[in-house]
Amino acid sequence: MPLIASKLNLTVVLFLFQLGAACTRTSEHSTAPAPSATVEGQFISRFTTFNTALADSHSPYYEVRRQMIINDLKNLDTDLICLQEVWDPQDAEDIISAVKPRFPYTFYAKTWNLFKWRFGRNGLLLLSRGPLKNATYQPLDSFLVTRGVITADVNLRREESTTIGCTHLSTTVGKFPPYLGKYDSWDAEQAQQAQTIAAIPGISLVMGDMNSSPSVAGTDIKAFMETGYQAFLKNGFVSPYIVNQTPTCTWCADNVVAGNEWGNLIIDHIFIQQKLQGRVVSVKRVLDEKAPVNDGKTNSIIPMPLSDHFGLTLSF
Repeated sequence: MPLIASKLNLTVVLFLFQLGAACTRTSEHSTAPAPSATVEGQFISRFTTFNTALADSHSPYYEVRRQMIINDLKNLDTDLICLQEVWDPQDAEDIISAVKPRFPYTFYAKTWNLFKWRFGRNGLLLLSRGPLKNATYQPLDSFLVTRGVITADVNLRREESTTIGCTHLSTTVGKFPPYLGKYDSWDAEQAQQAQTIAAIPGISLVMGDMNSSPSVAGTDIKAFMETGYQAFLKNGFVSPYIVNQTPTCTWCADNVVAGNEWGNLIIDHIFIQQKLQGRVVSVKRVLDEKAPVNDGKTNSIIPMPLSDHFGLTLSF
């Protein structure tokens, strides 16, 4: 009887998640310097993606990593940053305040849905040294966790304007709970999200945690939910971090925040349209340093990474 009740409760909860899928409330927030202010970096040529894993009690060493992340972002040598998993609006505001002297243009969307994980927050935050024109948030079809994409027009040094995207695609959560979304599987949902983003008119660069890794020959990088990655390739995009060099993991088995369940993966990407491939100067892993931190449990010092992910920076 308890097992039957448990299954019934799960069914009710998952039904409510589905019922609330169309009930998300959204409010967009942006900052920009005064029109008369002189701001360096009006042209954007360096793009960074980073999943912060700022999930409070759901992620290890949240408090110490939070301050480490803010300190590193303040001096990061880039022009535009796409952050993921900044789930708490207060964390977003604290980051915006701390980096304002270097990244005065910002955008994020507060989303709320009682029936979704973390109350329907999307966790995306865009920081820029130059103007973010026509910035907006677009929801993506998703089950259980709210997914979306921030798009904005920015000025490249060699082009007048281009549309960029900042996103975080769906991932499997294992066997529990089962997938009860509108597609056949988590993989199919992820592929649809990628296709939706790739179809946005004029979009030429998309960055974020895609939760999709191809296997890379000659390395220890494993395949994981490859459908999203392949969907971008089929729509004319390429991931220079993978094709321009011998890459290393962005989700790594030896990362004490991530754990080693999945092995070494490259699930963080900066996709660009193939027409921009010849303009890429470099693409490298960033925000991968570690600091000595007391683990708070055994009173031993461990090398602490900023997150369960490492970041990427692409330069034109």
